[in-house]
Amino acid sequence: METKKQEAIRLAYGEYWKNVKELVDENGWFWGENNILNFTKDFDTKGFSKTLRFRPKSLSGIEDNNGWISIESEEDLPKDERKNPVWVRDKNGKITCDVYHNNWPNQKKWFIETFTHYKLIPEPQPPIF
Repeated sequence: METKKQEAIRLAYGEYWKNVKELVDENGWFWGENNILNFTKDFDTKGFSKTLRFRPKSLSGIEDNNGWISIESEEDLPKDERKNPVWVRDKNGKITCDVYHNNWPNQKKWFIETFTHYKLIPEPQPPIF
């Protein structure tokens, strides 16, 4: 079964997928001959002699999902005991800021039902002067 990450990679390659799918790694990079694709501005390319390493620009940051954590179960929620300021993405794709309190009675259930992803907001460093 295809994971969400694998689906994102397949969709990013679009019409080219059938030509490259066997040679694409887990982060969407392909090593291949220069003539496999007609390159467009939608691809990051790094040329090396007769081979080319490339992937769609839309996959930039896929290694860590741009820092976003997918919420699929309670195990995916923040573990820290403090109040966690987080960016959240709701099921309609809207991104807002919220605070996650893991010790509030219904917070876990509400987060799982309402949001698809979260991203911790790091605590800022104090000023130096």
